[in-house]
Amino acid sequence: MLKSTDLWLTPWGKSGVPARTLQWRDNRQRSMGLWLLETFLSRDDISEAMRQSVIDLEVQRCVFNAKAATINWSIKRIGKALADIEHAVSFQR
Repeated sequence: MLKSTDLWLTPWGKSGVPARTLQWRDNRQRSMGLWLLETFLSRDDISEAMRQSVIDLEVQRCVFNAKAATINWSIKRIGKALADIEHAVSFQR
């Protein structure tokens, strides 16, 4: 579906994070951001069905990114908790 839109969804963020988020990019891979989606949706030459499909995809992207952020935060927090536990245990004789 996205082939006809000049839009791509690509992974974004540091390559070392557990879960990378998705970002809108143009087909030439020169620009990125939500403004690309907004520009596409403001066009008069796209069908209502295509517009709705892309909006549905954006909703799915938002949910995916929220899940990825939760995973990343949780893993970071678990790592901090493990470091705190190791520090506490280091006082044992």
